[in-house]
Amino acid sequence: MRHGARWLYSRYQPRLAPEKAALDISADPDTLYVVVSPCLCYGLSTLFARLPSSSALLGVELEASLLQIAKDAFSDLNLEPARSRMVDNTLPEKILGEAASIGKFRRVKEVRLSGGKDLHPTAYDALIEAITVNNRLAWRNRMTLVRLGRLWVKNVIANLANLPWEQVVPPVPTYKPVMLCGAGPSLDKVLPWLKKHATQLTIIAVDTAAGALAQAGILPDRVVCLEAQAHNLPDFTPLAGLELTLVADISAHPASFRIVRGPKNLVSSQWMNSGFLDRLSNAGLPIQPVPPLGSVGVLAARLAVQQGQILFVAGLDFSFFRGITHCTGSPSDLAERRLETRLYKQNRNWALSYGHGVVSQTGGSLGNAILSMYAACAGVELQDADVFDLRGGFGLPLPAKPISLEQAGELLATIPVTGYGSLQAAAQGESKGVMKRTAAKAFLENELHLAQYLSRSLHTGDKGLTADIIREFDYMYAHFPDPDRVEAMELDALKRLALEAAYWQRRLQMALSTLQS
Repeated sequence: MRHGARWLYSRYQPRLAPEKAALDISADPDTLYVVVSPCLCYGLSTLFARLPSSSALLGVELEASLLQIAKDAFSDLNLEPARSRMVDNTLPEKILGEAASIGKFRRVKEVRLSGGKDLHPTAYDALIEAITVNNRLAWRNRMTLVRLGRLWVKNVIANLANLPWEQVVPPVPTYKPVMLCGAGPSLDKVLPWLKKHATQLTIIAVDTAAGALAQAGILPDRVVCLEAQAHNLPDFTPLAGLELTLVADISAHPASFRIVRGPKNLVSSQWMNSGFLDRLSNAGLPIQPVPPLGSVGVLAARLAVQQGQILFVAGLDFSFFRGITHCTGSPSDLAERRLETRLYKQNRNWALSYGHGVVSQTGGSLGNAILSMYAACAGVELQDADVFDLRGGFGLPLPAKPISLEQAGELLATIPVTGYGSLQAAAQGESKGVMKRTAAKAFLENELHLAQYLSRSLHTGDKGLTADIIREFDYMYAHFPDPDRVEAMELDALKRLALEAAYWQRRLQMALSTLQS
């Protein structure tokens, strides 16, 4: 089989090499095998027959002229559909969606049974990396859901009741170049340049970096907050009372919304496929759904790219120096400085520098597996944008063009300043929040009605209560270590669910009483 001048299989025994390769591949449990450019699908049946029942096979083709050939050949194999799929699209986002829908796996393995990968080698490598990152993130999100799922929902309900809805507005687009600021050590060297050019940029900062910017005399245009726990509240201390736009997850800690003044843009991390989150998305509130990205830096990168402007990046390092984990002026840095004595010198930072899993990286920086995963996620978000790297060679690689501060200043000088507008002025011109508060109240009342129905049905043993109905209340049991037992209608699990239903009734009643007062 040929594609142009390139042979995709041997001219003499085209089945021999792929069949041998299929036999040589280790058949591991809990593994997603991604077959790149399956072409005529030689060897696929042999490989699939060897796979454990916990593993699956996914065929992907990026060459449009080969896609229909691969689809027809794959269909003729008649493999078990639940564990084997051929993606019927060449768009990477569709392929990633198909990979996510087939399930979560312990590992992802690339399989080459033809020469088709050579037609788009870089794109295939990027795709495999993206599938791997998404899969790791899915597992991490599941573990985080067990630990924080209950808190997320509690915060959502509390925020719906307490938010100053007249300040909650849709995002206002910017026509300026965007400066994305993380809280890594590389931000320090950029601050003088950033202060000089602040009026030429829309500055989007993660919450951990916002205080450092404010102390340097730089007011960020938007501060991104994701944290549901109280740990990140010190990030906002230097911002107390300032007028700026807060971009926060609806599941963020309620105090995050009270510390800063100014407009609020809301996002909702879809931490699970949830009836609760689906109903919230359809509640008529200005809340933008986003994937469960896990890191505020990755979320900030996604929001920055959505502006459609050229983008500068600093502090988004996913790396650190020994004894220096964050930029100067960040809450972590300030906390260590407050503790400093003759015998205590950045002890916590030095302990983290030699902690479990810390590895040396190119350029002398340090990192770990979690930071590397988030760097890969940030790379996926930034890959299609026009990004310039101001980190001075520090940090894990991002799909960004290195540029000096001097060159960045020259680039800004070439961009016309007309039509910039004011983000805050535009946002403050929005109408009052009566309709939003009414929509929030309607959502909470509906959730209370549903929780009361579930509680009655569980206590009376209603025969009409099915697994499909129970899935509508997934937020009540998603944090269980064994949520599948609830959907299997196991008696002990349903008893635990009844306790949860009673708890959420009280939370919803408290929220509604607050909203009505």
